[in-house]
Amino acid sequence: MMRAIVLDRVGLADVEKKRSEELSEGMQQKVPQAEQIREHIVMIYEGEKVLDDNLEARPT
Repeated sequence: MMRAIVLDRVGLADVEKKRSEELSEGMQQKVPQAEQIREHIVMIYEGEKVLDDNLEARPT
């Protein structure tokens, strides 16, 4: 579900099942943007943003 939302945000919703080699050059350029969105986390608590960071920057 989340993957479809991210792909829709960058204009790749209709190519979700395609391999990267099958994408046009323009679509391939959107893939890193989708990866950045997917790896970003925002947490809102009681109407206030309390976390806005990349997942890779968070300790495990």
